[in-house]
Amino acid sequence: EPATFASTGRRSNQVELQSPIQRSIIQGILLFLKIDLPYTLTTQPKNSTIEHMGILINLLINGLAVYISARVIPGVSINSFVTAIIVSVVLGVVNTFLKPILFILTLPATILTLGLFTFVINALMVYLVATFIPGFHVNGFWAALIFSLVLSLVSSVLRALSK
Repeated sequence: EPATFASTGRRSNQVELQSPIQRSIIQGILLFLKIDLPYTLTTQPKNSTIEHMGILINLLINGLAVYISARVIPGVSINSFVTAIIVSVVLGVVNTFLKPILFILTLPATILTLGLFTFVINALMVYLVATFIPGFHVNGFWAALIFSLVLSLVSSVLRALSK
């Protein structure tokens, strides 16, 4: 018998999933369990305009968090809001690609310090970004460490306020 969707009241042989990842997971489970269902797994089309707005909003929130954090912390200076947005993008790229490698290389130190060494890694990422971005200056390791802590707090508050 076809499945009935409570939200729409329609009957269909299709199970709608939100993402291709969900579809792949369900298909893998069904293949592993050797279950052949008459239902096909499809994804709902996404509105690309809404996705682009979400990316833009996240970019503005991150830029604002960098700008506020730089204005609050002595020893950290930033020229403009545009520079703050550039810093947030570069910091995101560095955290995506370089931070996992550093985390794995410093895993023994992280374990010995019960995870506190990750703060050092975060400070190093901020200090690294400050060396590449003109208009963003960090005066020393401690300023970078405090900046990274304040940045995470300000970013969390701004994300909570934006929802």
